[in-house]
Amino acid sequence: MRKSMRITVLFISSVLVFTAGCCVGHSIWKDDAEEMAQTFYAEITSIDGTHFAVEGLAVNDINHRGSFTFDSTDETQFMWRGTEIDVSDLLIGDTISITYNGVMLETYPVTILGVERISLLSDR
Repeated sequence: MRKSMRITVLFISSVLVFTAGCCVGHSIWKDDAEEMAQTFYAEITSIDGTHFAVEGLAVNDINHRGSFTFDSTDETQFMWRGTEIDVSDLLIGDTISITYNGVMLETYPVTILGVERISLLSDR
């Protein structure tokens, strides 16, 4: 009887520890997922309305070099020195930073989904 009571207490304790670990782990994962936005630097090579083609700069990590395309949406912010600008203020040859929180499709050129912010880095 004593042995079965110990096994029962050990089992219940294990279940409680496992459940608490899952709850804490889920909370941490959810917070990290919201902060997974990435930023890289690029030069604009083509603009067609809200569709952009860019070339990643050599200062980026290896995953953000090369050719990329993306579409801006109504939620995409366009900024220059902390001030909002219009998409029409961007020109071919401008250096920009691209902040996205989405997926990169492994196509050529790479297609970026979920672009949140485009910041103009060039001075004119």
